[in-house]
Amino acid sequence: MAAPVARQDDFSQVESDDPQVTINQRYEVYFPEKRPFFIENAGFFETPINAAGFFEPAVSLFFTRRIVEPQFGARVTGKVGPWVIGGLASDDRAPSRAVSPSGSSQDGRAGIVVARVKREFAGQSSAGALVTSRDLGPDSNQVVSADTRLRLNPNWILSGQAARSYTKSPEGRLSGPAYYARLDHSGQHLRYYGRYLDFSPDFRAELGFVRRTFA
Repeated sequence: MAAPVARQDDFSQVESDDPQVTINQRYEVYFPEKRPFFIENAGFFETPINAAGFFEPAVSLFFTRRIVEPQFGARVTGKVGPWVIGGLASDDRAPSRAVSPSGSSQDGRAGIVVARVKREFAGQSSAGALVTSRDLGPDSNQVVSADTRLRLNPNWILSGQAARSYTKSPEGRLSGPAYYARLDHSGQHLRYYGRYLDFSPDFRAELGFVRRTFA
């Protein structure tokens, strides 16, 4: 079990972002994480949604670059028998750079907590849960999700995830679901995958990367 407390240098980006075309983009451009504190053991926080394949657009319920300017942070990751555990707590001194559900200006610093647990079974199958929380004054956003990965036989794998967000602001409350499913087949003569992805218009993941929601 690893439980490091971050130093200020751990939050510094040691490698520049790869060049990307950002002009006339309809949706937000995805830039991978480069900071050591968030890169180390990042796989402990992965779920089927953000472990998407190469040909799928970037989407994640926990995208660490949403934590823009942390001063303090602590992370716990480890594996105990069939259990995989990850926890992260941090602040963010740059809340004004994030999008507020109320659309109002924000002062102070945000409080961020992320927890992930997964249990492996039957060889390469697993079931898990993820919780993310971001609080800043009267605004808050929580996302809870459950997921599974099932190896049906040596050739077929089924992955799925269901999530729901809870967003509160002075203007009111929003809550909406999100669903993901993927079926993979890998064999000598056939390789196939099919995917289903749906985000409610009221789904909000302030600590995630979701280009848009779907009606």
